Amino acid sequence: MSEPDEDVFSCILSHVQEPKTVHVLLRAVPKSHPLFSVALRRLLELPVYLDSYDAIVASKEIIDYFVGPNASEEALAIAQAIRHLVIAAEAVRFRAEEVAVGDDVVAFRDSLSKLFERTRNLKSVDYYSCPGILLSPENIDVLATCEGLQTFCVDASTKRATWNTMEDVEDYETWNITPFITSLGPSITSLELRGVCMAMLNDILSHRDVLATYKNLEHLKIDITEGAWDWGGGLGTPPLGASYDFIFPSLALPTVRRFELVVSDFTVHLPRAGPLNLVDCSLLTDLSFDVRRGLWTDITNIQIFMGLAAADFPRLSHLEIKDTTTFKTLHERRVQWEPQEEFPRSFHGLVDRFLGSLTNLTSLWVNENALGLANGVGWNSQTYCSLRESWDSNSAHFHTTNKAAWRTALKTALSKLESLGVGFGPMDDVEVGLVLGCCDPEKLRQFRFAWDWHKYGRDDPIPPELLVHIARFPKLTDVHILFPRPETQVSDPEIDARILCDVAAIFKSNGSICRVGMGNSVMWERGPGGEGPEAILVCDGGSAPDLSVPKFYHAGYLPNEDTSSWNINPAPRPPGRTEEIEQLRDLLHRILGS
Repeated sequence: MSEPDEDVFSCILSHVQEPKTVHVLLRAVPKSHPLFSVALRRLLELPVYLDSYDAIVASKEIIDYFVGPNASEEALAIAQAIRHLVIAAEAVRFRAEEVAVGDDVVAFRDSLSKLFERTRNLKSVDYYSCPGILLSPENIDVLATCEGLQTFCVDASTKRATWNTMEDVEDYETWNITPFITSLGPSITSLELRGVCMAMLNDILSHRDVLATYKNLEHLKIDITEGAWDWGGGLGTPPLGASYDFIFPSLALPTVRRFELVVSDFTVHLPRAGPLNLVDCSLLTDLSFDVRRGLWTDITNIQIFMGLAAADFPRLSHLEIKDTTTFKTLHERRVQWEPQEEFPRSFHGLVDRFLGSLTNLTSLWVNENALGLANGVGWNSQTYCSLRESWDSNSAHFHTTNKAAWRTALKTALSKLESLGVGFGPMDDVEVGLVLGCCDPEKLRQFRFAWDWHKYGRDDPIPPELLVHIARFPKLTDVHILFPRPETQVSDPEIDARILCDVAAIFKSNGSICRVGMGNSVMWERGPGGEGPEAILVCDGGSAPDLSVPKFYHAGYLPNEDTSSWNINPAPRPPGRTEEIEQLRDLLHRILGS
């Protein structure tokens, strides 16, 4: 029997994204076997997790293997092979109120400087500290010596406010970003800042002269929903984040191509560029909006696109809008068989003033009713036009001229797309046909939509009328339905047989389809038999969003969303990593001994 090829094995492992899977292989292979070192190398390319809350004992033991007085040369070699650290220096989980940070958490944070010295080949660091303890200047000084570090993600404050626990901005303990900007920042290619309050943004802006020299930063993600910005006191509840009157200066960053903005609906309510002034829009190839609640109720009229000119975005090829309007209640009722009326946000001007004039757009991912035609631009009062009515020139619901201009712009935009996540709310087969009728069968490769299960019987199969539309696209590789069939959630102990039939029907309808999704990060790949029972479940969405599936599927139903009563912007709870941390600790013990 010939020896297995290490290069082939390494190539196979390069497609494995979850550390748990690699640990299974490592337990099955003797340390002396050549493939053990290949699997270990792959494990250290994947995120290495450390956690001061869920797994502080195991995390400390891992750090001690690398920085302790008895650290061996073999331990140092392993440390130098680590490429991605995800560190949670937190004192508590899933709570908004301030908590005391214990000495053990402080010691955990302080030990990171030595760890960073030993892991000099890092490419990515992700640091969570809300609520917890912020990165120290000493930590940053050491990280600045890691010449290969490219991606940096960090919490900018130690606590989160909500509409009913709003604190004044002066009460926030914010991260001292100056050491980062002047030392580590110039070499970073991707930066994510979470929980940025007004004081933090002002600190960043005070270094515009330094930021203007950044030649490497191509990707910026910034969450500007933290704290009360320019509320100024007075009557009423202060909104999260900036008001629509806040003036956003440019950050003067010269090379940002991909911009992700987490923003309050209150901030983008009026027709002005607002936070997009932070970057040079003429350079952007990718733009993402994550629109969240700024108050206890949604502001359903978003007018930022009324204040933008498509000509200012000559390079934009990908646009994403994540509308989290009443997301928690939407999820709760859409997965039941008793639907209620929905009141989505409207993004005025998005289609007719913006999308139709973007010359290079090939990818559009939106959800809810972001593409829908609406009338009225008050706070929350507006008239909605259904997708069918938008196509009906004889309907008196809307002015015929408005409909015609809107349809022309929509068809122009959709005809260019290779990847489409469509936002018209739940659609039936006729409405799906209207949308796909605007797309080019020779271009479209990915299609994502919300299916209106409630218009069909509880046990009815996916109608052939829908499958006929999907079959028209010979290059279609991905189909993603945002919400699963009601009462058949995939993350249950056993996958409902009706879901498997739905997936099989989609695979069978079009031989070019490689992947099918039902909910956030729930994805099947076509099996060796082509479809049906042989379809391979890649991820059940239990820890959505999941790195093992393409980003295209990171949308839709969240089976483990945060349902805390104080949270008006529910998000998926991060998966617990205690098991993986303990697995790494045990593996190091196996390799290095006690």
